[in-house]
Amino acid sequence: MRKIVLVLAICSIIYSCQKDENVNEEINDSLEYFPLSVGNYWIYQGVMIDTNLVEESLLSTDSVFISKDTIINNLKYFKIEYNGDFSSSIISPGYYRDSIGYLVNHEGKIFFSQTNFTDILLENVVLNDLDTIFTITCKMERENEIITVPSGSFEVLNFKKTVNLNPKYGNSWSPRYFNKHFSKNTGIITNEYSYSRSYSTIRKQLVRYSLND
Repeated sequence: MRKIVLVLAICSIIYSCQKDENVNEEINDSLEYFPLSVGNYWIYQGVMIDTNLVEESLLSTDSVFISKDTIINNLKYFKIEYNGDFSSSIISPGYYRDSIGYLVNHEGKIFFSQTNFTDILLENVVLNDLDTIFTITCKMERENEIITVPSGSFEVLNFKKTVNLNPKYGNSWSPRYFNKHFSKNTGIITNEYSYSRSYSTIRKQLVRYSLND
């Protein structure tokens, strides 16, 4: 019985440390790398990069835009909508908010941090029936390089994704790393992904954007 009480107490402490902050957050801790304002939008175009780093432009474009804001559990969220390939969306459509420099959705999942470069912020396990195909983990990394895309050159932080494939499905490319670059006062600059068992990488790059003051 004492063990159960101890576990519950620990869970309570963990929850209290991770609970949502009040809407009235300190301005100095506000999210700077993904501007949340109704009417903001971003347009992206893709390139396919093969194992020799040769790039091939893709014709399709994707768009991300903020359509409205709303209150959920007394906290202000912004609705992000997406037009494009949903299997590889730059950011999943849904409701997001600034939680003291973290970009979080209404389920409490973290999609970016401008301060935490230590912890795994997002983790996902992809299953086939009851078998794990691969696992995905995301952590923040600082970048020393300036990223150049069609919309300009940007200093960035990287929400880096690591994909580990189950060895039974082959391991010739595992692990693989994919970058999602965020720039201060701009938003997502690039987003990378690949299809299962493909050696090529697709990178969606920012081509134009519009932000409200």
